[in-house]
Amino acid sequence: MNILIVDDEILAIENVENALKNISVPDTRGRNVFRAFNINDAKSIIATENIDILLCDIEMPNGNGIDLVRWLYESGYHMECIMITCYADFNYIKNAMKYGVTGYILKPVDIQEFESVICQAYKNLAIRNSEIRRKMEHYVSALLMGTAVEYTEADKELQKTGRQKEDYWGIFLSVKYRPLEFCDWDKKSTCFVLSNIANEIFEIKEDDCPIILNEFQQVFFVNRNNKNDKKALEEKCNQLIQWFFREEGWRLNLYLTDCKRLEAAIKDINDVMEKDKDYESFGTCKCYPFHSHYEKSEFSETRQMFMLLLEEDKYGETRKLLEKIRDNYEKTRQGITRFSKNEMLDLLQVFYGKLGRKHLLISELVDEKGKKLYRNFTHTNSMEAFFEYIDYLLCLLEKNSECVIDTGEVCKQLKDYIQKNVDHVLTREELSNYAHLNADYLNRIFKKQNGESLMSYVVGTKMEKAKQLMKETQLNITQISEMVGYDNYSYFATCFKKYEGISAKQYRENQK
Repeated sequence: MNILIVDDEILAIENVENALKNISVPDTRGRNVFRAFNINDAKSIIATENIDILLCDIEMPNGNGIDLVRWLYESGYHMECIMITCYADFNYIKNAMKYGVTGYILKPVDIQEFESVICQAYKNLAIRNSEIRRKMEHYVSALLMGTAVEYTEADKELQKTGRQKEDYWGIFLSVKYRPLEFCDWDKKSTCFVLSNIANEIFEIKEDDCPIILNEFQQVFFVNRNNKNDKKALEEKCNQLIQWFFREEGWRLNLYLTDCKRLEAAIKDINDVMEKDKDYESFGTCKCYPFHSHYEKSEFSETRQMFMLLLEEDKYGETRKLLEKIRDNYEKTRQGITRFSKNEMLDLLQVFYGKLGRKHLLISELVDEKGKKLYRNFTHTNSMEAFFEYIDYLLCLLEKNSECVIDTGEVCKQLKDYIQKNVDHVLTREELSNYAHLNADYLNRIFKKQNGESLMSYVVGTKMEKAKQLMKETQLNITQISEMVGYDNYSYFATCFKKYEGISAKQYRENQK
């Protein structure tokens, strides 16, 4: 709380200072007291310091207290003004009230009267600051969300407070990784913890503006007047990152803009929010715009290296890269750089993709050991389990590095399987699992070998079997449809007519 005492008599100022020391007020921010012995000195202090309460003598040389409060009113300054006078002149007080004066105190200062007036000033400040913060949050939220109508209305309200003319640092906090998925209740409680810890570390004050975007993204606008500097804020950003890594296992991105007018800081934060969608790095970006090394994250570079090595079947070099990453992780276990679960799953897809290009089905290749390693990874999301499972996949690739597909033999075995199981519902998935090959790849080689798609061959085999049964048995058509794997007679009838050109009933009658 900043208090300015204006009086041309030093003894009078000291008396007011002593009175301030002897009263009890709900002051949680501490108290700074400034002195001014004339109007010009007072204006200089007001221009450079964020004054909350003005205690001003009415009668002074070179201008009186009424002139000062009029200047404050016309200049757009907002503070609690209390006049101090030797005599209660109603005209003076009436003139002062026009400019928003809270009250007046008679000299010599009575402690009880003084405490009552000061307490009222504190209450007025609390109400006004609460209202200003509400307008501020409304204004900032409108700009962040891009709601033009709300922005116009909020802008008009906030202009009266002068906050838009002040400079702010913008801080965007984004949770990029969490060890566990949360239910709705957990998200709400997490949002509360995130907000409380950030508010505590950043030491958010009444002039600052914290905004909750969602459960895992928050924005803070920190006023320059609250004695912050860039170095101190960078340190606080790092403290917050380390706290959540240490206590919750979370990975955060924190972006700090340059200090500038509120609307410009909000624009920078909007840019940060858009770009953060594509950034996977964990840590703090110390200024805006981004440092160049944030253009390409550690993960994206690692993923690219694995893709290149696997594409060229360089399994030995792939293993060396994996071991290097594992060693770096062991050395920096307490650090904050590591992959998120989504990134780990993405990297696994690189290995699955390589197996797929070799036309190998991961579901058929993985044994009980592999299944156990995968379950361990998905349950713990730990880097150790990730390394164990990805090493297992690399072993699969190495073992099957010379795998060559005999397409003719595959198609022959597949036809035999279809013939033996013509009475079942046969799907692409079942057939690809039987052949231990990717479904799309299996269909391509079958069509190239036989001149028709795999499922077309399945339907044709079933229809030929149905025709045979119609010729050789007295079974009704519904029974026959079930014997070739069709539970739905209507669907069988549609397929038969499309295949043969006539209905199943007509075909049976033609056989008589």
